[in-house]
Amino acid sequence: MNSLAQIVAQARKANSTTSRQHEAENKRSNRNEGWIRVLDQKSKNGEKKRDAIETVIKDIFNMYAQFWGSYGRTAPNQFSKDQ
Repeated sequence: MNSLAQIVAQARKANSTTSRQHEAENKRSNRNEGWIRVLDQKSKNGEKKRDAIETVIKDIFNMYAQFWGSYGRTAPNQFSKDQ
C-alpha cells in the first residue's frame, strides 16, 4: 500500500511539473507547438496513471472494510493505544 501511495505522489509531482512547463511554454512569444502537444500527452498519461492507482487503493480499502464488516465488527485500529 505504501508503494502505491509513493507512486501516486510521484505521478502528482510529475503532473505539476508538466503543468508548469506547459504554462511557461504558452507564455513564450515563440511557442513550440510540438512541445506543447508532447506536454499535453504527458499530462493526460500522468492523469490516467494516477487515477488508475488511486482506484486500486480505494478498492483495497473497500475490500478490507467489507471483509471486517462481514464479521459484524469494525476493522482493528493499528494505531490504537489499547493493543
